[in-house]
Amino acid sequence: MYALGAYMQIKEAPFTPRLRTVKEYHKMAEAGIFHPEERVELIAGQIVKMTAKGTIHAATVRRIANVLRNLLQG
Repeated sequence: MYALGAYMQIKEAPFTPRLRTVKEYHKMAEAGIFHPEERVELIAGQIVKMTAKGTIHAATVRRIANVLRNLLQG
């Protein structure tokens, strides 16, 4: 919860999530826990749902790649 005052302080969560290992993540995938079309990734032990790649995403990646290519080529 939040303490209101001159400064906001965030208290520690009353629980700690159980982090997964890469081996556990792969076993979960093999067991079919994730839907075949579900996009998930293991980041720092947590399973994170990834956003869909759409046209905005593809255009942004292409633009960034072009900028980096131009910078690196001089």
